[in-house]
Amino acid sequence: MRSSINWKFWLPVMLIASMLIYWAPEKDTDLVQVSARAEQTKSTSATSLVKSSGSQQNSSIATSPLIEIRSREGAAEATQAFRQQIWTPPSQPKPVAKQVVATALPDPPPAPQAPPLPFRYLGRYVEGNQTTVFLAHNDQNHALRIGETFAINYKLEEIKENSLAFTYLPLNQKQSMEIGATP
Repeated sequence: MRSSINWKFWLPVMLIASMLIYWAPEKDTDLVQVSARAEQTKSTSATSLVKSSGSQQNSSIATSPLIEIRSREGAAEATQAFRQQIWTPPSQPKPVAKQVVATALPDPPPAPQAPPLPFRYLGRYVEGNQTTVFLAHNDQNHALRIGETFAINYKLEEIKENSLAFTYLPLNQKQSMEIGATP
């Protein structure tokens, strides 16, 4: 009767041990000790396998190799083999020249202005002290007296001989319209 070797267990152990031996740094004593233990385990396993294959008994290996890393530094160095390597040298920061630059603040935006008057003068009618002005806006004729609102945004403030004074209500700005003199 032949003894069976548990290859599913020993093959990964041997692979890990050989990797540790290959990548073990020479400076770190803990990792060198780990690789030495792995070699001893490998040689012990090999001799045990040879002995067990020659005998008729089904023997198993009493000890399994335990790999111990005693210091965190050794563990960090073991993982360095898989880190990304950067081959370009770090760029040097460019020297900053001290310059005093006088920056002018941008001009503030212009204040909103009232649009041009959207109507035209047609004429006036005077009856006693009351003067009525006739204006055309959007194909409609309108009759206005002082203090009345016209076209929603305009208020007639003053009627003079040669001009009319309006107030644009949304911005509270005064505007005037030149008209001809009455005879």
